[in-house]
Amino acid sequence: MAEKIKKQKDVVFVLGIGLVLTIAVIAGMSGMIAMPNFASAATSTTVTVTATVESWLTISAAPSSVTLTPSLVDIAGGINVGSSTSNVAISVGTNSATGWSIGIKGAGAGLVYGSTSTINSVTGTSTLTAGNDGYGANASTTLVGTTIGALYNNWSTTTVGEIKSGAGQTLASKPSLQASTTVATMKVYAAATSTHPSGSYADTITLTVTAIP
Repeated sequence: MAEKIKKQKDVVFVLGIGLVLTIAVIAGMSGMIAMPNFASAATSTTVTVTATVESWLTISAAPSSVTLTPSLVDIAGGINVGSSTSNVAISVGTNSATGWSIGIKGAGAGLVYGSTSTINSVTGTSTLTAGNDGYGANASTTLVGTTIGALYNNWSTTTVGEIKSGAGQTLASKPSLQASTTVATMKVYAAATSTHPSGSYADTITLTVTAIP
């Protein structure tokens, strides 16, 4: 009986050894088996982004109205050359690489009183003198690259360029872009004969900016 028990123990021992060896063999083989590379399964896509920058061009003038002083003809019959009490600051901005040009024109032939009397604009350019009809403007600039039109480039004098209806004349231009900024300063002048009817003479000046082609 004791012998049988021993044999049974031996069998149990052998089975135990076999289990250990089997586990060891499997463990060893697992290091030799290639495992899946999950990182290589990644993929990608793309997103296209678009945005638009529009062409833009702006102009403004301040102040938007001016009065000429002194009176062209005063209450004593004295004659004077009047000029705008405030200089008109003209601002332009654009993203046009070729730059801009400002045209200037009036509503009619000059300063008008009702439908009865007109102080005519000069033609081309002319120097105003007291007692002689004439109306016009000149301009200046401090912006690098800006050119004042030939008819108006007489700052600090009474020599002026015309302000008439029609196609207009070039007041200033610049062949490059810039953010909105003051590009020119304009001053308006007039003179008249003493025989004009008394009254308030007026005109509307139009300043038009265009992109240089």
